[in-house]
Amino acid sequence: MSDIEFGYLLKALILPPCGNFLCALMGYALRRRWPAAGAWMIGLALGSLFLLSVPMVGLLLAHPLESTRPFNVTQGTNGAEAIVILGGGVYPSAPEFGGRNFVHPRTLERLHYGVFLHRVLNLPVAVVGGSLIQGVEPEGILMFGVLRRAFHIPVRWIEVNSRNTAENATFSRQLIPVKRILLVTQALHMARARMMFEASGFQVIPAPLGYRTNFDPNEISVFDFVPAINALHLSHDALHEYMGILWYRWHYPVPAAG
Repeated sequence: MSDIEFGYLLKALILPPCGNFLCALMGYALRRRWPAAGAWMIGLALGSLFLLSVPMVGLLLAHPLESTRPFNVTQGTNGAEAIVILGGGVYPSAPEFGGRNFVHPRTLERLHYGVFLHRVLNLPVAVVGGSLIQGVEPEGILMFGVLRRAFHIPVRWIEVNSRNTAENATFSRQLIPVKRILLVTQALHMARARMMFEASGFQVIPAPLGYRTNFDPNEISVFDFVPAINALHLSHDALHEYMGILWYRWHYPVPAAG
């Protein structure tokens, strides 16, 4: 198992809901020998799962990650020389496409925004994303196909070897011969992506999309405190980003660009 695959496995085991279930199982296993410790672990597992399922908790966790403001296209390119669109996952064996792999809806959202930026700013486009599984079609190729067939947008650079955000940045720097880029990814993911792309030597102008914490404090209602699966999903994604930032700072000690 590679270090990247180990990282994915570790996050899956720690993050909710799997981490909560494992904590509860450990508490159950300890209940006879150490009843107080077992009860505490079960209570921690169930209590944290409940809190992470509360919409307001998810919003509070995710909001600091989405602090980057949207890119203002009315100000022109702001010196950017290229648009770099990060892959956001694959929709494998899509039955409506004859069982072929297709881009994940999150990736399609990024492509759509990248197309908008390209048509307004007339900058060259790069698509970035490989495959975690050897022999599976790289995400960059799937993204290229969507841009060509559905949007009729030319793609200047296609990166197909990266397996995570850190490699997105490293391999993009080796491929794309410009320094100042518009970086397209989800608002929640932007902090980690920007950190790695700037560490790899790019000057990054963030172009985030898909804000999930864009809410009016005056419109908070009782439903913001009632557990919901969407809130657990948001909490999971926010914790994933915090873990990713810490992991990258430890595992990829790339010197900051000078």
